[in-house]
Amino acid sequence: LALHHSMSTYQMGDQTPIRSRSQLVDYFAPRSPVAGRLGVEWELLPVKPDGRLAAYDGPEGVEEALARLGPPHEELLEAGHITAVELKGGGMVGLEPGGQVELATLPLARLAEVRAALERPLSMIERSAAASGFSLAPWGVAPENGEEDLPDVPKARYGVLRDHLRAAGTLGRRMM
Repeated sequence: LALHHSMSTYQMGDQTPIRSRSQLVDYFAPRSPVAGRLGVEWELLPVKPDGRLAAYDGPEGVEEALARLGPPHEELLEAGHITAVELKGGGMVGLEPGGQVELATLPLARLAEVRAALERPLSMIERSAAASGFSLAPWGVAPENGEEDLPDVPKARYGVLRDHLRAAGTLGRRMM
């Protein structure tokens, strides 16, 4: 097992195999934050005009909107699909398990820097989403959708999480 984490979006990194439980525990141990710095992760739901969630794939889907962000930004792929875009200059636009679009900043020293780091990608992804026929809503849940409507995001770890939550109860996947 080789892991690397940056914000909450998977990306390839150190490929050194983890060979013991203590190495795995150490990998996930809380790290000391840099004093005086703040990073933000902001999740937004991709919502079509009828109030339902936009699909991940296909025409007018979230993947299409992410693809428009392309160069100079770097697309991150899993199983041949775009699951995040690493932004030139730092930060990321990624996906969460229920298809939410997540904006993530680097840890920054000033609130004005955090605001600017959110506004720039928000503006880009909002324009791209509009071109795909959906908007981004700052909601915690999509009121017009049930569990069966949640788009599947092509990340292996989300498949494991989805199956676990389905087994755990009736609202687990909706919480995801």
